[in-house]
Amino acid sequence: MNVALSGLQHKLHHFILLQHGLWAAPWDFDSIVNAVYRQNAVPLSTNSAEFGECDELSKNNLPPGVTFSKSVQGGRLFTRDDITCFAPGSNSLIRSHRSTVCCARESLKEFLPFFTEWLDMLRSKGGEGCFSCIGHSFGGIIIRELLYLLLVAPDVNGTETELTNFVKSTRQRLVESNIIFQNFITIASPHCGVAGCLPTPLYQTAWMLAMTCAPSIREILLKDSEALLSNRLIDEDHITALGMFRRRILFANTQKDFLVGFTTSSLCFEDHVENGVNTMEAAPNSAPCASAFENEDSAYSSVIHLENTRKSTPATSAQDPYVGVQQSCNEHEKGGLEGSASANQNTPAAHTHQTPRDIAARLRRELDWHLVALRYNKPIPAAHYSCLGWCPKSASEPGVVQRIAEEALMT
Repeated sequence: MNVALSGLQHKLHHFILLQHGLWAAPWDFDSIVNAVYRQNAVPLSTNSAEFGECDELSKNNLPPGVTFSKSVQGGRLFTRDDITCFAPGSNSLIRSHRSTVCCARESLKEFLPFFTEWLDMLRSKGGEGCFSCIGHSFGGIIIRELLYLLLVAPDVNGTETELTNFVKSTRQRLVESNIIFQNFITIASPHCGVAGCLPTPLYQTAWMLAMTCAPSIREILLKDSEALLSNRLIDEDHITALGMFRRRILFANTQKDFLVGFTTSSLCFEDHVENGVNTMEAAPNSAPCASAFENEDSAYSSVIHLENTRKSTPATSAQDPYVGVQQSCNEHEKGGLEGSASANQNTPAAHTHQTPRDIAARLRRELDWHLVALRYNKPIPAAHYSCLGWCPKSASEPGVVQRIAEEALMT
């Protein structure tokens, strides 16, 4: 049900955090933010042409009533009524070369003041509150680490006591407000790395950057000494943070994304699916998830449920859909926030890289996911960025941007 419709019955305030990827910037999400506010306003108008048309999805043409401001770091804050969207700017452009942990910490430091201000507003106005996040490309990896730092980590950073205290006080306020963790969404994110996806010339360029000045690229190439994607990001505590969300949605390009392959962004490593994606023209019925598309011209598939693979335990999605942060945090407190060390002991040997297939298997073992496959049919292989609404003439149909906004608003 759309949050705008549910708002007719009770006030539900929604905070959406959006994190960009490598060599990108917070304004990448302007078209999606635009679509979020237009969809949220649809019940208020009978003029369907006013909302969601292609020429209305421009980055600088926000719907009426939306307030826009910037953070010191260049982040973009959008507010209107019961919807708040924030895209951090701490990792813009080459600053995204820093490690995942560093990027997540910087985004967290920028995000917390705006988030706590929203919590103050929620307390003063009353009503329910929910939190969703969207990560594009490497931004999906950053978001996973940020959520761990925000919700689970016993110590955000031993050298920054002030930040650690800020996080712990925010957790307490989340408990008091009974915030619902709603949607965790990633768009073309390399959850299992990109080593098997990149064309040779691009891989060689990425490898040179990784070895000289870009720890983040080392991590997604599975070349870092800490084996971050294979160990830290799939340990028990990081899985716990993801499990707090009612819904986890993966948007994955099935073709013409030469940066992030379908399997690594969809967590689908079935034998009949290649590790990468088709970067050239392909018949619609030969692309992954072909049967899930309504027809050959469809830009996105129906929702595909990826059930958790641990058959002996109940599926995560089978829990009370409105479970709030209090239950999740309290359970984790009882298990001990000190659990990070024990969790790491349960993962494979430290600093050992797993295969992309094994990483996906760990992420799917205890968590249910929902997959929406994307089909990009334009001549230029620009699927990786077209799903954000870039360059209307070469982008996917505006329906993709609207579809992402729809999932972000789902309650």
